[in-house]
Amino acid sequence: MRGEQHRDIREIRGKYFYLRRKTTKNFGDIEKRKVNDKLHKISKQIIEWAKKTNSIIVVGDLKDVRNGNKGRKFNRKISNMPSFKLKQQILYKANWEGIEVHFVGEAYTSKTCHICGQRGTRTNGLFKCSCGCQDNADRNGAINIAKRGLGQVSSLGVVSDQPELMEFANSKNSSEAIQLVGW
Repeated sequence: MRGEQHRDIREIRGKYFYLRRKTTKNFGDIEKRKVNDKLHKISKQIIEWAKKTNSIIVVGDLKDVRNGNKGRKFNRKISNMPSFKLKQQILYKANWEGIEVHFVGEAYTSKTCHICGQRGTRTNGLFKCSCGCQDNADRNGAINIAKRGLGQVSSLGVVSDQPELMEFANSKNSSEAIQLVGW
């Protein structure tokens, strides 16, 4: 999800969480409609971009993120993110348009260097590696997810009409990664 839209969904969820605690009025339908509208717009943008660039879609599998014990407030935010619904919408729309979707594990993607493959440290959204790489941790993770997805595609024997994408599956050059995955 893009940062701005992700923030919008968090704000909607946070606002109605607060209102539910302060009043007896039920805001469920209003909140649900607003969140669904945002998810529809996000999934539509993803599909349109994939169609325009003749790309596949790689989605990180978040199943183990909810298992962490990082405090009540953090756990509530994670549990309230409608990632399953977003995946469903992306999959439905991608199938409708004939776009390939691959799911890959997200384990350690934001803590693994996208250049050298070593484990680094993630502190306050910043990734640092012993090879000298410093990057936004989410961006670093997204590049690693894209590499895993492209590696999955190449291991399945899929032949791309864009040879540079297949070369990228084994590439360790971050500028090449940024160009090919759209940053």
